Amino acid sequence: MRTGLTRQPARVDEPPGQRHGRDEKKPTDNPADPFKKALAEATKVMANDPELSVSYTVDPSGLSGDAMRLPPQVSRRMTREEVLLARGTADALASSTNTTMPRPTPAMSPPGDMARDIYEAMETARCEAMGARDMPGTAGNIDAKIANDTARLGFDQITDRAEAPPLAAAAGYLVRNLATGRDLPAGARNVMELWQGFIEEQAGGTLEDLKDKLADQTEFARFARQVITDLGYGDQLGEDPDASDEDQDDQAEDSEEEENPDDTGQDESEEQTGEADPEQSQEEQQDAAEARFRWTKWLTRKWAKKRYARRRGTARPAAARTDFRRRPPRLPRLRHRV
Repeated sequence: MRTGLTRQPARVDEPPGQRHGRDEKKPTDNPADPFKKALAEATKVMANDPELSVSYTVDPSGLSGDAMRLPPQVSRRMTREEVLLARGTADALASSTNTTMPRPTPAMSPPGDMARDIYEAMETARCEAMGARDMPGTAGNIDAKIANDTARLGFDQITDRAEAPPLAAAAGYLVRNLATGRDLPAGARNVMELWQGFIEEQAGGTLEDLKDKLADQTEFARFARQVITDLGYGDQLGEDPDASDEDQDDQAEDSEEEENPDDTGQDESEEQTGEADPEQSQEEQQDAAEARFRWTKWLTRKWAKKRYARRRGTARPAAARTDFRRRPPRLPRLRHRV
């Protein structure tokens, strides 16, 4: 006879994966899934956008509306390089889409290709530098992303400026280096040094005020446009947005003057009235003073008569005196014949 517990067979009506009322947890397919979920939530917080949709896809990383695409190169082993690359990409995109940071106005963006590329590269470097100020840990992550991108493109092997990337990439790397004070990865540093002499020769005086312009996006936009002008691409900037704002203000003032053409005459009449007011007020003051003098004189004479009457004993009794403000009607005098 066997003793102890015996294994009971599974019931036929039980759903798969469930025995005796308890769910059997399936093991996670990829150990990197918890990391990806945590990174997506952290990215939403950094971007200050809880509605942001974060996905891992083989498509190029970037933003399109409220959707962010991150690289899926996080294997089951989760190497250090893979983790830093994923974090760096997420931090860079979150810094550029942070809703609490003022964004550049469309009027400030140049219409020309080269000028627009330089402007966007400088603006991206500014956003990443400002994010690194608030969260220093993001600086290392973004450095890892830049190192991966430049190594993949072979920037560290370039020795001639003619073969180097366009000026826009070098301008962005230089702004990042000056704003953060951090050493750039090898590939980015190589590209920056190839163009650094030309940039400092053309716009060295303007770049000295970089750190004072980082916090104010409008001032930085003007700063970037000035750098583009110094580099020789001012003809691609289009119309000056500041000048257009001044023109709009002048037009608004002109339209107001046209709508109210009588304002000037009204102001002149008010000025003339204001000039005549002192004379009129002086005359009124004289009249008031004269009336006050007459009233005082009349009261003085009245009370003097009363005082004289009291002294001589000819004053009327109190019952016969009445208030001067309420005089009783006069009674007719009666004449008696003797």
